[in-house]
Amino acid sequence: MTTQLANVFLTADAWLVVSMSQTTYGVWAANFHVIRLPADCTDENLGDAVLEMLAQSQQRVPHPKDWIDFNRRYLDSLGVKNLNKFEAESKLIAVESDGSRLTLTPNRHRGRQQGYEPLKSKTVVTDMTATAVGRAIRALPAQII
Repeated sequence: MTTQLANVFLTADAWLVVSMSQTTYGVWAANFHVIRLPADCTDENLGDAVLEMLAQSQQRVPHPKDWIDFNRRYLDSLGVKNLNKFEAESKLIAVESDGSRLTLTPNRHRGRQQGYEPLKSKTVVTDMTATAVGRAIRALPAQII
């Protein structure tokens, strides 16, 4: 089964669900499909957004040739001006789908130079309904310090 990825960021006032695609070099990169929801959205709305962004995840997309342009487009898709500030002030949950289940991995931001560190605690979701997915995602930011 094909792996699909999405990153879910929680900021002070919003959820940003970002679809990720794997390049021809094997690198996972944002594909500029982003859904922004208010932090107090329903579990169903959050789960719908995660499932929709996973559906946009692809494999073997062209590898970026111009990383400056890629980063500008990424910032634009997120609707943020400063990536370092955004990452420092948000919490990240990586979502991986194998088609029958989701693996949710909270990540700790280690600073601009070190990026994100996956935490050992992972949650596996086998109920692929939007409400169950959203509920599982919403429970994880408390684990991220």
